[in-house]
Amino acid sequence: MGDNTVSLTRVESALKLAEMGFFIHPLRPDTKAPAKDSWQVLATRDPQQIQRWWAENPNYNVGIFTTKFRESESILAIDIDQKNGVNGEDTIFELELEGKIFPKTFTQKTASGGTHLIYRTKTPVKQGTHVFGPGVDTRANGGNLACAGSSIGDGFYTADWEEVTEAPTWAIEICGMPKERALHDVKEIPNLNKERAERRALEHLDACEVVASAGGRNDAGYIMACQLKDYGIDEAVCFSLMREHWKCEPLLEIEELKEVVHSAYQYGQEPIGIKAPEAHFPPVPEENDESLHPFEKLNKEFAFILVKGKGVILRETQDDRKLPMIEFLDLQSFHNRFASETMVISKKTHHITKLWMESKERRTYDGLRFSPGAPVDKQFYNLWKGFTEKPVAFDSASSAAKESFLMFLEHARENICDNIEAHFNWLMGYFAHLFQCPGEKPLVALVFKGEKGVGKSALVERVGHLLGNTFTSVDNGRYLTGNFNSHLQNNLLFLLEEAFWSGDKSAEGPLKNLVTNKRQRIEFKNLESFDAPNYSRVVIIGNEGWLVPASHDERRYAIFQVGNGKKQNIKYFKKMREGMEAGGYSVLLDYFLKFDFSDIDVNDAPNTRGLLDQKISSLESFHQWWFACLLEGQILHSDIEESWPELISKEQLRSAFKRYVSERQIRSRIPDIRELTQQLVYCAPSVDDGHRVREGSKFVAQYRLPSIEVARQEWDRWMKYPTEWPKL
Repeated sequence: MGDNTVSLTRVESALKLAEMGFFIHPLRPDTKAPAKDSWQVLATRDPQQIQRWWAENPNYNVGIFTTKFRESESILAIDIDQKNGVNGEDTIFELELEGKIFPKTFTQKTASGGTHLIYRTKTPVKQGTHVFGPGVDTRANGGNLACAGSSIGDGFYTADWEEVTEAPTWAIEICGMPKERALHDVKEIPNLNKERAERRALEHLDACEVVASAGGRNDAGYIMACQLKDYGIDEAVCFSLMREHWKCEPLLEIEELKEVVHSAYQYGQEPIGIKAPEAHFPPVPEENDESLHPFEKLNKEFAFILVKGKGVILRETQDDRKLPMIEFLDLQSFHNRFASETMVISKKTHHITKLWMESKERRTYDGLRFSPGAPVDKQFYNLWKGFTEKPVAFDSASSAAKESFLMFLEHARENICDNIEAHFNWLMGYFAHLFQCPGEKPLVALVFKGEKGVGKSALVERVGHLLGNTFTSVDNGRYLTGNFNSHLQNNLLFLLEEAFWSGDKSAEGPLKNLVTNKRQRIEFKNLESFDAPNYSRVVIIGNEGWLVPASHDERRYAIFQVGNGKKQNIKYFKKMREGMEAGGYSVLLDYFLKFDFSDIDVNDAPNTRGLLDQKISSLESFHQWWFACLLEGQILHSDIEESWPELISKEQLRSAFKRYVSERQIRSRIPDIRELTQQLVYCAPSVDDGHRVREGSKFVAQYRLPSIEVARQEWDRWMKYPTEWPKL
């Protein structure tokens, strides 16, 4: 073999390959990955363009686009591997024994020690893995192949520079013809890899220069949105990524950015995903399982993954609602499951799963991540699978879908928010933030309090449906306080049905942590616990008097008292649900994705009457007693005859409180004078606790109290809500 590649520079090898008829594009240094977006379109034989690329970076590796060769031909490259326990040369030998001859042609040695036999074909053929048997793949229509002049690690690609001969007929017949696609006839390229599309879009945003011209931001935004759309992301993801990562100073207003992105998707001429690899060549392997290699069949459902340093098998499956979910299998259970499935290689029988475990084709991840609305590094498995529905504008929806959507808004406005528009807008903004910014955790939980049958859960379940398995509904405290909490790792909305604590102090800490903490400890059964982001929005529903531990200055809970307007109206809620299932969910998602919450602070709960009620229910016993005194306009349980005294001895006030506690059989320690004074001054700061009067031979410590009007005003300031005080 007359190998002289090493003496050629990378650009010289690229130019020589182009002269032979190959279409060239640059690869990233030390890899087989294309260096340019739309490399399938950019691949060229033009020597000037090739020289410009390698002048840009002399270390680019050399790639060829195997769809085209010379003027009207294509490429069939046969890739023979000898690694990871698979010897492609054995497969070639067996084929030759069957009379299948490989004519002499342009041949390469790869950086890893493999061989490329490169043939030309009159028409494109399909590519795939293990097409001719174990260790023998093909690169053909739509493919990318690293070529002579490239290097990876310490290995080099070399060539014999022989003439490229025509592929044998038997090889073309085994490969088969690719399926044609009319890209201009579709709005979105089918079978797009959404995770990869988001990752490429984010990389594109990170690589772009800052847009600092105030006059050109709309045009620049439109161009950017069109470019991101071409990668294959949908409109909602495009808006979210641009809102967080587009380098525009100052950033467009939220509504303006939404309009720019919408215009790109409405008026862009190319289908979504035109720059994605799926647009230029059919997916490999074919969708028909019968034609798949056993490794590819396993990869469709299983992957090897490290979880806290322990290797397990991840299985992608569905729950009873046909929603995606994952399971973990230990290695032995995985092998046992497929123990009867074998493969014969060089006349030896091997178990499929053991070969798969040793194969470079095995799907492998270094760990789990939950990154809603944003891509993760490809070595990690992203638990985020998107929303369950596609958005549909109200005007494009069916009458049943429109009606159910309007019923949802009616229920939210009239029954949940008591027709208080500010509260309704805040609640819709909270939900909109969930869908537009799923990776941003608000520090406020929702609480819906009301009688049974008023539709507390109906509202949340409609929203939760759009989230699939990232919505969790529980009615048992162990899901909040128990050790095993894997259900929280990929959670966006956590619903506590008919709240179960109502005084359970053991739940207060876990609840507070789930509502406010940015990180959390996740523990799977039989696996070590690990640290993970906390994206959970918490919703609590119930009819108990005390639902949440709300302090006097509480801002963690947005508490709504649900009215009885639709109480026990089973037909109403059934009609809403059925209409949602008939298209209303898509309208609801579209509404949330377009809702403008720029003037809403989702981290600042509205000051509702329901919040005040929970604050009062959560008061310590002394402040509950003092509030009762203010309501009645007298010091309850004391022997003071006047309605509201100006002076009262400290011991008298303590004794009155002590009798209050005793009558209600409250089991708590009675604070001493010093502690009691502190609690009193918290809610009545104008109290003078330094007053003393002589009674006989000793001085008696007294409180000088403000007037009842001032004391009530100070209470309202402390509670941050105006009380409807009774007239005295």
